[in-house]
Amino acid sequence: MADPGRPHLASSRDHLLDVAERHFAARGYAAVTIKDIAGELGIRQPSIYYHVPGGKEDLYVEVMLRHFERHRAGAVEALAGAGQPVEERLRRLAGWMLSRPPLDVGRLVNSDYPELAPGALARLEPEFQRCIFGPIEQAFRDAESMGRMRVREAATLARVFLSLIEPLNAARKYWERRHSEAEVIAGVLDIFFYGVLARREGE
Repeated sequence: MADPGRPHLASSRDHLLDVAERHFAARGYAAVTIKDIAGELGIRQPSIYYHVPGGKEDLYVEVMLRHFERHRAGAVEALAGAGQPVEERLRRLAGWMLSRPPLDVGRLVNSDYPELAPGALARLEPEFQRCIFGPIEQAFRDAESMGRMRVREAATLARVFLSLIEPLNAARKYWERRHSEAEVIAGVLDIFFYGVLARREGE
């Protein structure tokens, strides 16, 4: 039976995670304090420990695990469509990625992760690999099984793809006045699949 004294406990926890995610995404793990999050929520700092007894690090881990899983679910949906050409599936994935705030993988790996205890990293890293790269790797394996691609290493291809798409959101103001999102995605995917060197006739 729900505690009548806490009718909004679940929604309060979700709101806490939403606010914490916004702070961590904007400023990174080290720069954010429990005081910052409590201040935006309009509550006392000890109230946060009711939801997350482990404090800031546990809050960050929970926020990121939720964030990773949301990314995975969206990526899987974008890539859905058995028999669809891999170009079309990746075009849909790129469009979905650009509809969301950037992952900022560089800061995550180079700034946030070094601040965490080994136990926290042990929880995050496998889910990061599964949720962020797993769906993309599977799309490449599917394309190879259909004879559409030659895949030497799906993990490397997934990381190259992400490194091409993710910065587009951060650099949006530099291209959106001259090109549509669809044009930019098409250009990036053309480079990804076919490269930039002109082929000579007969090669």
